Amino acid sequence: MIRIAIAGGPGSGKSSLARMLTTELYNRKRFNAQYVTEFARDYINEAKLRSGGLFQPSLADQQLIFDTQIEREDIIPLTVDYIISDSPVFLPVIFATNLCDFTNFQHRSIYLRIYGTFLANHVKRYDRSEEHTSELQSLV
Repeated sequence: MIRIAIAGGPGSGKSSLARMLTTELYNRKRFNAQYVTEFARDYINEAKLRSGGLFQPSLADQQLIFDTQIEREDIIPLTVDYIISDSPVFLPVIFATNLCDFTNFQHRSIYLRIYGTFLANHVKRYDRSEEHTSELQSLV
């Protein structure tokens, strides 16, 4: 199983690209490809609806987003050739930096200890080979 991460800021076209790659891998290459949707978008949109649009994610929300995105990827059967994720598990870790007061030594220390470890451990779950990168570029 090859895991492909598409990273970028909100509204940058990650979901559109992920859907297109999944379709192209199946149609043109006949691979069993699965698109893993972005839990963060679902979670934040639902929270905004419940709060009348006033919701701002916290560090605790980022942890929930991180954990649930891992679950979404990990339930995919091993028989799938490609997993395409428009919300790789390292994005909530990166977005969490916006929620930290790095002038506060304690905040910085906690963030680096917790999220730095998550980032180091989970960025490796995605394929980074030259061979697969060039193959995917040919589909775009």
